[in-house]
Amino acid sequence: MRTRFLTWTNAAILLLGAMVVYRVFVLGHVRGPQDARAPAITMRTLDGHQISLQDLRGKAVIVNFWATWCGPCRLEAPWLQRIADRHGNDVVIIGVLQDDAGDDEVRGFMSHQGAHYPVVRDSAEIEARMGGISVLPTTFYIGRDGTIVHSVGGLAPEFLMNAFVNDALRKGR
Repeated sequence: MRTRFLTWTNAAILLLGAMVVYRVFVLGHVRGPQDARAPAITMRTLDGHQISLQDLRGKAVIVNFWATWCGPCRLEAPWLQRIADRHGNDVVIIGVLQDDAGDDEVRGFMSHQGAHYPVVRDSAEIEARMGGISVLPTTFYIGRDGTIVHSVGGLAPEFLMNAFVNDALRKGR
């Protein structure tokens, strides 16, 4: 009898955990499809290069708001890099830094995560023009035609990030 109780208890805990994960990751913070135009923003990377969302039309763009102290952001960084590696020049990833870490600390963080996509410092203008950021990470998936296809507040599993990138690649083709 004791073994059966443990089995039912474990099954109930696993089911409850799966429901929570599904609610938080899939239903809770995913907004999309958006079909709103991405704003015309020009940003400067930590290396001094300019990136303009308007100039990136024809490519899928991922704009990821993150911080070095953010645990879920640490999980996403290598996933984002794998997406960049998989899609080459068809996908551009821009990390928008949301903390006061120094440039050397940020470069060290990115190196440790195996990520080498461009990073820009957040500004009130970037945040406001993207519609506000209430949770980290927050990620916007922009289609080839410059429309926001999906936006996610919070951590999204890698398989879902891949699906959103594929949607962005199809948009405007």
